[in-house]
Amino acid sequence: MVLTKMRSAECGVRNYFVFHSAFRIPNSALQRGFTFVELMIAATMMSVLFVGLGSHLQGGLTVWHRARTMSDTLQYQRVATDRLERDMANAIVLDARPDAYGGASGQLPLPSFGVAQLRFFTVSSSGARQPATVRFVTYTCDEHAGATGLWRTSQSVGEARARSPEPTPQLLLPDCETLAFQYAYLPSPPTEQPPQRQAPQELIWESTWPDDAHQPLRLPRLVEVSIRAAGHEVRHLCAIPTGVFGQTEPPR
Repeated sequence: MVLTKMRSAECGVRNYFVFHSAFRIPNSALQRGFTFVELMIAATMMSVLFVGLGSHLQGGLTVWHRARTMSDTLQYQRVATDRLERDMANAIVLDARPDAYGGASGQLPLPSFGVAQLRFFTVSSSGARQPATVRFVTYTCDEHAGATGLWRTSQSVGEARARSPEPTPQLLLPDCETLAFQYAYLPSPPTEQPPQRQAPQELIWESTWPDDAHQPLRLPRLVEVSIRAAGHEVRHLCAIPTGVFGQTEPPR
């Protein structure tokens, strides 16, 4: 009995606040509906809300697209520089005789380390169980088959010597804008060290290599690669272990 009276009193207080609240919608409004002005105000508020949400969503999609494009570009640049670094690390002087190089059939193409192009011999292996082979590779950033990018070609020594048609280039980096190189070398070939200790020689940096046409068999020691793609530039330093010292025996 007492519990029933307490519940009745609680319901009475709740009904009082509901019917006498300042935020209560009058019964007359519920019976007659909303006016045209009220509908226009509600529609305007909803439009402003949706415009704000749409702008926020569009901004988020733009940021996501830029981040994804940048991530893909960095990944392509990493793959391209890793491939170039592997070729550089195995670069060799194939033949020590200067007369072995030239433009005639049967002669080897002359390696070239230019401002925006590379042409050199390297030792590559297609797999762990495959024997290593010597390849003549080129790197250039230009347009091919309607696509602009960083392209790599590779051919065997026999194909290079026979002046076979240029192989189909492999696209390493799409949308490559610029490709630049800097080369470092020692000022003179090393000699036997005297008994006394000498200061180490400093490397000399040049934009092209070799400067002397009579020294085509020397290789730079360091190559700084600068690649710019999709507005992003990356620099990478590649080392040639053999440098000015290394060369293979002349082929027999």
